[in-house]
Amino acid sequence: MFGYIVPAKSELKVREFEIYNAYYCAVCRAVRARYGQLPRLMLTFDSAFLALLLAAVCEGEDSVTEFRCAVQPLRKKNLITNGGDATGYAADILVLLGYSHLDDDRRDEHRLRGLFGTLLYRRAYRKAKRRLPGKAAAIEARIAELAGVEGAGRPAIDEAAEPFAKLMEEIMDGAPNGDTNVSRVLRAMGYNLGKWIYLIDAADDLETDSRSGSFNPLKGGDYSAERLGFTLEMCLAETAKAFELLRLHKNEAILKNIIYVGLRLKTDEVLAKYGRIAEED
Repeated sequence: MFGYIVPAKSELKVREFEIYNAYYCAVCRAVRARYGQLPRLMLTFDSAFLALLLAAVCEGEDSVTEFRCAVQPLRKKNLITNGGDATGYAADILVLLGYSHLDDDRRDEHRLRGLFGTLLYRRAYRKAKRRLPGKAAAIEARIAELAGVEGAGRPAIDEAAEPFAKLMEEIMDGAPNGDTNVSRVLRAMGYNLGKWIYLIDAADDLETDSRSGSFNPLKGGDYSAERLGFTLEMCLAETAKAFELLRLHKNEAILKNIIYVGLRLKTDEVLAKYGRIAEED
């Protein structure tokens, strides 16, 4: 995950922001409990979103307690204590994706960073793979497919984004209650959100990738900011359409903030940057 799935903090109530942070901390603690201290460095806001969403489709209210974090020991923080399945799953996925990203770096232009990272996180990855063998296999297959598409020349952006969209479709299918209807909706959300993430990341990294010579499906100026904006808006509209089919038992206001406000603000921010780069080219 890349850290693009964030709330619009200014639009959240104080209590809602506290709950959001409590899930973030719960995922962080789950990573520590399962994999040790080092993998906590991989933590992203996307992991908190995944835990929030999967917990929301399960019945029961949030149970929150206060604790002191070693990073900020002078201030008490909130922690979700009954999100075990959701926060644990988010922690496992975080490790699987983080290692896969480092392994991709090892084969790409960041070979040294990737090699060092995979050596550091290999043990954690193997543990996560034992916990979620099916998800691990799916992630590996999609990453390999993505590498193949990107290495085959200059694919259309829909073709380039497809493997990552499928990867996110698999990741989001983690409903703790195993409900097939919920699973189907989560997969639809994941697919469209995955396509959005891939394209927003490509737009955000265009300048860096152009300098380094790295693959980027938006290189060449074929995609105007307006055209890319339309594609991104379609992804968000389909994500929201699927989201509206879910029956949420909690965290609804926070999730709506992320889906309807946070993602759109991030889209506007990255599109503005992309538009400036496209004009310079």
